Amino acid sequence: MKSRKRFLILLLIIAFFIAGILFLGQNNPQFITNEQIKGPDAPVNQSVSAEDLNLNLDKSRVLMSQDGNSMLILKEIDERTSSLTTTTYSLTLNNSKGEILKVIEENNIINSNFIDNNFIAYQIIGDNAGIYRYDMLNNTKLLIQETSDTEAFKYFAFLNSDEYLRIQPRTGQVGLVKISIGADFPLGEKVIPTLGSYSSTSAYSWPAASPDSKYITLLDSAGENGTELIVTFTGNQNINKQYLNIPIGNFPSQLASNDAPISWSSDSKILILGYFGIAVNLEDKSIIYNAGSNTFGMKLSPDNTLLLVNKTEAPTIESFDNKQAYNLPPYISDFGWLSNKYAILVIGQNLYLYNISNSELTKVIEDIADFQIVHTDGNGNAVIKKDSTLLKVTTI
Repeated sequence: MKSRKRFLILLLIIAFFIAGILFLGQNNPQFITNEQIKGPDAPVNQSVSAEDLNLNLDKSRVLMSQDGNSMLILKEIDERTSSLTTTTYSLTLNNSKGEILKVIEENNIINSNFIDNNFIAYQIIGDNAGIYRYDMLNNTKLLIQETSDTEAFKYFAFLNSDEYLRIQPRTGQVGLVKISIGADFPLGEKVIPTLGSYSSTSAYSWPAASPDSKYITLLDSAGENGTELIVTFTGNQNINKQYLNIPIGNFPSQLASNDAPISWSSDSKILILGYFGIAVNLEDKSIIYNAGSNTFGMKLSPDNTLLLVNKTEAPTIESFDNKQAYNLPPYISDFGWLSNKYAILVIGQNLYLYNISNSELTKVIEDIADFQIVHTDGNGNAVIKKDSTLLKVTTI
């Protein structure tokens, strides 16, 4: 009797497991089956070349400078050789071919990025914990903020190599720091209201500055209408003197700690909130595009006329005036713009180009691999991570 009872319980567990899988497949459009991993059939594009740089980037992250001349490689440290519980990396500065120019730090790195084409910011934990600025031209580093908070990077935004916006994660205090004179100008503060707790958390996060350093943006998770985007001018001495306030709903749960939810057009006139599906014209304060919910990012074309919108069920390329719309294949995991003519897409384990002029989908190469778009310059050049190496993709 007991064995029969165990058997029935086992059958119920199996039934619930199968039902769960079916539920995910029907209700989560990002649930990918074996057929979808293959990606659509398409010919190889003969108008692009893909050069393999033959690098060993196993367990590594790669970042490119805006001009495409330098890259940062963060290589994961073997946890057996590290006393830290957080995943840490070594950090090297490399040229565009991946050749090492400088070992910046051998260990304890948790995050890094380019400030501009000549300066880098990175964070160390453990001994000498803090955020550092590295001068690529003079090979010098400077501790600009002592912190052991592992998420501190999302509370920093550089306006240029000498000025940055910082938020205190606990007090919510916002300040503008000028490194050369050692000055920290307070701009305001706000915390998330809590009941029955002695600790507090900043309501502000994800500071960002426009390319021309004219605007500063912050996400306010304790706004009157849920999460709100605050836009203000760089010269304001009070963060509450807002130029624009945009309700954007709930914060996206899929946003990783090293993702940036805010991006800009190169002329600083259009603000893109990719994970919220919103594009804003900052000159007249108008929302010029709203994709609604279920958006997994948006990217603006190099000429600022088209938006590639990775909607959950039906990715599209659309113009702001709604006169142009192109339907893309589903299950896009990464995307960008190779040029105004070509969108570059990762679908399943294939790398594709989508031609705007004739709606043709082609493969960059025939290989099946894990692809990740590292950098595109909008002029026909891209750097793609393929498994543990890099490809340089160029239009011929």
